[in-house]
Amino acid sequence: MEEVYVQECFNSTSSTENVTSSQVFFMTVGFLFLSSVLPAWFTGAFLYPKPEEIEEIKEIPYEKMYDISGCRNDGNKDNVERNILLETTPQGNICLRYSNIEEGYEYWSDKNIDYKYLETAARKYVTTFGYKDLYIDRKKDLKTKIEKLKEEIKENKENKEKNEEEQKKKEEESIFMIPKSSKVLLKTKLTKDDFVVEKANKYIRKGRFNDANWCKPKEKQEENKKTMTYKDWFFMNSSAQPCNEN
Repeated sequence: MEEVYVQECFNSTSSTENVTSSQVFFMTVGFLFLSSVLPAWFTGAFLYPKPEEIEEIKEIPYEKMYDISGCRNDGNKDNVERNILLETTPQGNICLRYSNIEEGYEYWSDKNIDYKYLETAARKYVTTFGYKDLYIDRKKDLKTKIEKLKEEIKENKENKEKNEEEQKKKEEESIFMIPKSSKVLLKTKLTKDDFVVEKANKYIRKGRFNDANWCKPKEKQEENKKTMTYKDWFFMNSSAQPCNEN
């Protein structure tokens, strides 16, 4: 009876050890799998931004480049025409400088450049050399102009309503005919002409890109030196002396 009990205990112990070994194997495989998958899942779910949250990096159009809000204004304007900008625009290469005589910008290019691209090149010019006051900021001036016009229109509308109410009150209180006051034309709305600025930068095309000789080093002019020989000296002096006749 004891032998049977010992045998059953031995068999149960062996089977328990076999199951435990299998479990350890699968637990190890599962742990390795989860240890490699969970970090990737956690990073993708919580750390890495979602596609809709990623802001697209948009290329800035050339005509909107070179903001002059932080531009210096300490450049030496006595030599302003010596400062030259070589720039590549969407329509080709240009040489550009400011001219005190023209009170505007001169440029050399192989073809006419659109005004908006010349404006960008001029902003780069004043930013590079510190000439902020040589650039007329049309957008800033236009914004200031429109804001003033809106204030004026607002005041005109308020004054118009006030005058109409006073006129109506006088007519109701008086038994006599009161002549209506002459109408004064007041600005009450913006028009297309209001969006035009009075001042703007001036650009003058002087020639083709290769014609801009002022951006090339000046070639030294070689002096024509003539070597005088004894023979040359002899004939020169002999021809200058008068002939003595016997």
